[in-house]
Order: sequence, then structure tokens, then C-alpha cells
Amino acid sequence: HEPVALGEFVKVRVTDAHGGYLTGRTAHSISDKR
Repeated sequence: HEPVALGEFVKVRVTDAHGGYLTGRTAHSISDKR
């Protein structure tokens, strides 16, 4: 689960930088960040 979590975290960060590529998990991350 550790590698998966890390990969997901990185993916979320990348998507956030892309402007919310995945409007499902990124939206939550962006909302939590902002």
C-alpha cells in the first residue's frame, strides 16, 4: 500500500500542476490545499 499511496500522491500533485486533469481526486486535493 505504501508504493501505491506514493504513486497516487505524486499523480495527484502532477494533476494539480496540470490544472486538475482528474476532476475526481485532484478536485479534492485542490479543495483541501486551497
